[in-house]
Amino acid sequence: MVTFLVNGRPIALRTLPNRVGELTVSLPMEWVPGWQGLTVEALVTLDYSECDNKPLAKESLWFSIEPETTFSFTGNHAPPKTIVDFFRAGGYASPLRLALTEYTSSSLKSLCQTSLLLGYLSKGLKKEVSLVSSLPDAGHGVLFKPGAGIRLNGNTLIVGDDAARLLSSDTLPLLAFQSVDCPSIGPEPPPLKQITFEALGWVDQTVEVVYTAEQTLGFSADAFGGIPQSAVLELEVSAAHFEEEETVTLAVFLNDRLVGSMALDIETPVKTAFIPLPAEDFHGYNHLRFEAKKYRGECKSVGLEIQSDSLIRWESVEPMVQARFYDFPYLLYGKTGIVVSTVSKETASILSTIMMKKGEGSLRTTAPELFTPNEVKEKSPPFQRCDSFFFLIDETEVDRFFPEIRIHPGLRLIHPKTGSVMFAPDATASYVLLFVGQYEGKPALLGAVHGAPTLFENITETQWRRLKQAPGNLALLTEDGQVVSFTVGDALSVGDPALTVERKLDLRRILWILVIVSALIIFLISSYRKTSSNR
Repeated sequence: MVTFLVNGRPIALRTLPNRVGELTVSLPMEWVPGWQGLTVEALVTLDYSECDNKPLAKESLWFSIEPETTFSFTGNHAPPKTIVDFFRAGGYASPLRLALTEYTSSSLKSLCQTSLLLGYLSKGLKKEVSLVSSLPDAGHGVLFKPGAGIRLNGNTLIVGDDAARLLSSDTLPLLAFQSVDCPSIGPEPPPLKQITFEALGWVDQTVEVVYTAEQTLGFSADAFGGIPQSAVLELEVSAAHFEEEETVTLAVFLNDRLVGSMALDIETPVKTAFIPLPAEDFHGYNHLRFEAKKYRGECKSVGLEIQSDSLIRWESVEPMVQARFYDFPYLLYGKTGIVVSTVSKETASILSTIMMKKGEGSLRTTAPELFTPNEVKEKSPPFQRCDSFFFLIDETEVDRFFPEIRIHPGLRLIHPKTGSVMFAPDATASYVLLFVGQYEGKPALLGAVHGAPTLFENITETQWRRLKQAPGNLALLTEDGQVVSFTVGDALSVGDPALTVERKLDLRRILWILVIVSALIIFLISSYRKTSSNR
């Protein structure tokens, strides 16, 4: 028997009488709020009575979901009645067209905020957008144009330049109107110091533990605004249906490192555990894994439930350090400062892609800030309030912000200390240079294009996947879809002191070989003379 749930709400019950088959379930969109991601769960109940009539062990019963399982979405063809309706159903039309009538800093900021929200809403779904210069009459899409507020015109959502902050995960539920004229909203809320499992997407559910059971809660650094310091997990757990002498142990892992454990039995079926979470074990994206094991007793299940009011407390946050490509997009947490050299259609297309990726990894959306390279050097208060940065700049300006990298014409990579050439591609080829590091002590992603800008605009999911698998912090995306990665920094960069030591070691080995060879030659000469004299 399989129970299907949408965002924690049961919608259908299905059985497999022949043990193998196909299950089809319709998902009612009216149950899916437009400001939440879509989570579909399948709770499986196995019929252990099979084991009573046949020589079968209980662990021989299993249930699997084949990789051919698909999720289809038809959308809502009726015109939306409110702004929320547009994003709930109509906004998921694929591809969704985003139209900019002019390319200015204000329109780019509105585009970034909208793309961030679309990425946030489309978690787990393949979402496509198309950047266009205009929309046909009653065309479906988002139109960015000078003006104030947000309003619906049929299937088109018109967004004014100063209305970007209204399109966020916090304010969208309030936009149950056809238009909003006043874009002013209150100040941003103060930083949190605790967050519940419910806020992280956890749903109360009882897990039947026969032998072992496992549950996982995933969350990004965006939940804290950085890496939490002095964090403590306050875990509320209950269990039921214990027999005499039965015990269930629950081990807690943070990113595969054991951080604590607890035991429950018939005498203590409810417990609250306080488990410290070391700051060095947090990453851009994190997993809390709960492994339950039952000891003694008969082969009957014990119901275990981790409460959604469990929470994580922390005292402060620090920026993420030593980020790598596998942390993308989670290293772009909180308020992201975007630095652009030029305002153009190509820039808009790249920013829309990056912000959608950021939205997919965000717990909530926070309006980004746009800066020019000259504004960055002024260190204005808005810039200092940013939690992370994305630099989309000309290759000639890279060493201005990241002295670790000096780029000569032709996108040659030059080591800043030794001057040695790290990489020199064909001068006629197009490349995208990507670097993950820090700027002003905060995580930063750098993007610089050499050649055709469409290479960065049209980056594929396969390239993103290869990029996240790159071991270093600097990569070149080539025209044929390859990812060439390097590591630059104090520890592993080409020509650094570590390699110099290796060269010294090589010289010492050569000297020792010369000494040994010389001693051997002297020994042979001496032996030859003694042999000759004895003759």
